[in-house]
Amino acid sequence: MSSFMLSSISQQYMTHSSNDVTQQLTHNLHMLKCRFNTFLKEEAGKGAFEIRIQIDYTSLSIVLKSFLTQYELSLIKNDTNRTLVEYNRSIFFQNRVHTIEQLTKQALHQDSVKLKTIQIDALRDLCTLHFMLDK
Repeated sequence: MSSFMLSSISQQYMTHSSNDVTQQLTHNLHMLKCRFNTFLKEEAGKGAFEIRIQIDYTSLSIVLKSFLTQYELSLIKNDTNRTLVEYNRSIFFQNRVHTIEQLTKQALHQDSVKLKTIQIDALRDLCTLHFMLDK
């Protein structure tokens, strides 16, 4: 076989392998979104309207949009209640750290997932969870 043919076969294999990895990652992220929304519905009574996930080699961010309940939305109409709602949501996630980490770990097939920060913005109805990943 010529070196050109070997190079061509290697490139096809690498491209195919890369596509498989991309498809698997896309599938895993979709599963994480579904599982996370199910978790929210079961634990908080309402899922998020939109879930965005950003991932790189060592970190993961899950952004929840429109995740507040009707009750919480009515509370933040009075600005003095905003910090109360943000605090309560933060406690909600902190009390479920182990469950959230396990759910994320299983969906992404990671050895270790650690929730590092929770950011709540009640006025914008946003929550961002930042994780550290180890393979």
